[in-house]
Amino acid sequence: MTNFKDHRDLADRPAPEAATADGAAQADVLVIGTGAAGHTAAVMAARAGASVLMLEVADRIGGTTWRSSGGYWIPNNRTQRERGVTMERDRALKHMASLSFPQLFDEDAERLGLPEREYELIAMYLDLAPKIIDELDDEGILGSTQMDYPERTDGMPPYFETPWDATAGSVLGPRVDEFGDVKASNPSAETMRKLGGRQGDGADLIRSLSASATRLGVEVLLEHRVDGLVRDDDGAVIGVTASTPSGPVTVHARRGVVFATGGFSHNPELAERYLPGPIVGSCSAGTARGDFIPIALEAGAELGNTDEAWWTELPIELAKSMGESPELMSFLHGASSVLVNASGERVVNEKLMYNERGKVHFQRAEDGSLPNRLLFFVYDDYVAQGAIDWPARWPVPAAGEQADYVITGRTLEDLQEKIAERLTTLEGIEPFALQPEFADGLAATIERFNGFAERGIDEDFGRGNTSNQQYDLPLRPGLKNRSLAPWRSEGPYHAMIVGAATLDTKGGPKIDGKGRVLQPGGEPIPGLFGAGNCIASPAAAAYWGGGSTIGPAIVFGYVAGSSVAAEPARAIPSATVV
Repeated sequence: MTNFKDHRDLADRPAPEAATADGAAQADVLVIGTGAAGHTAAVMAARAGASVLMLEVADRIGGTTWRSSGGYWIPNNRTQRERGVTMERDRALKHMASLSFPQLFDEDAERLGLPEREYELIAMYLDLAPKIIDELDDEGILGSTQMDYPERTDGMPPYFETPWDATAGSVLGPRVDEFGDVKASNPSAETMRKLGGRQGDGADLIRSLSASATRLGVEVLLEHRVDGLVRDDDGAVIGVTASTPSGPVTVHARRGVVFATGGFSHNPELAERYLPGPIVGSCSAGTARGDFIPIALEAGAELGNTDEAWWTELPIELAKSMGESPELMSFLHGASSVLVNASGERVVNEKLMYNERGKVHFQRAEDGSLPNRLLFFVYDDYVAQGAIDWPARWPVPAAGEQADYVITGRTLEDLQEKIAERLTTLEGIEPFALQPEFADGLAATIERFNGFAERGIDEDFGRGNTSNQQYDLPLRPGLKNRSLAPWRSEGPYHAMIVGAATLDTKGGPKIDGKGRVLQPGGEPIPGLFGAGNCIASPAAAAYWGGGSTIGPAIVFGYVAGSSVAAEPARAIPSATVV
């Protein structure tokens, strides 16, 4: 997520008059939310001939998508096919299923050990996603970027290594230029397909979808926070209630309602109830407050995946000051850097992808406590003063620059003292303290790490064993593993306090292959659909690769919009609000 931009230019376009309590405003289809999922649903419903009205809680459109890099991971996408690369379906399905449901996955079992609905949604994404994106691309509806990795010959995103990854066990190594510097491999023109004649980001994606929606007659009501459903005598959803600056309103839908309202990262009550532990911040839009969850529960929906999110980490002080983070800690920068606990001990492979690193904060001790609730990213002055200018450097400041959230000590003992002092100043979190042996533990950690660097093998966590773990690292002379470098023997040393964070959550009502919201018995709630981060994500625990948030949002938004437009028109009178 990069570079949050003001998008009132799109918000200023003409919109209908706010609906009144007597239900004067109505359309065939209502879409709640204006991110990638909502806009795709609206476009598809309008293309099918339905009149569509979108309701947005904010005073601008775009949601979290606007804040994103705009890339979406599509298996077997056109860019791959054009260079002769095709994923082997069986291998790809096993790869995706094993990451989504590691606790259930069984290679030899029916449906790979997954429940029928969960299996079918993953298979559906694998099979339909490239066709859907090709269609939207060919018709000029999309204007952003598909993630691709030219160094791969199997089409798999290089975020994880599984037995079904054709390069498992190999170290590909980043491509380097004639100066020995790592070439860009994400996100750049090398790895993302230019669509619409520009290098897209989330803003471009929303602009493109919004332009298509406008051409198709879709209208938008801003500052409408939906808080309830309207159902007919048969229980079908035929509208919504919403709060607006002018008061409460009712808006009716003849065919149905699609929710695409985002997750609940900015709802402390829901986050505490459902997530496995506290988060310090989120890259999602501040309107990601989980509005759909109480509405869906009231309607009798079954929830799923509520303990999962698209995980990352953030410096706690930066996250607390920003509210909506414009960035994520995609990689922990530097070859002489470690992520340690309150005892100064490493707890994870620092070069794992952000989604997997974020989960380490929720590992529980035998007494049920969260010893990794806060961790400490520590690095030497070589990393701090390194000249590499790369998006994955963030939040390590550029060489010569200072940042308030970076703590610097002349020695490891001095660093411990300053970190301990800083911890006492943190507000809005439960107290957290270093162990007395932190500096000694960190010294032992660095000594052991230096031994790994000398041998080129991380015997504890396997750091640097795959190509993506060497992603942001320039060549340093004499290294046997470019992700492991010996630390400088003297300070200064630098640290930042980090906690778990989200791109957004990805739990909510379960849907079926038509995007219909389901009841506990598997029966759909008539007229109610969902897509995006407000539903139980078909990806479950997985982050399949870069763009795994927006890819499913577009694909299942397409499905929901197409399905709701095919619903029979229902009569509006005789309605009750629930």
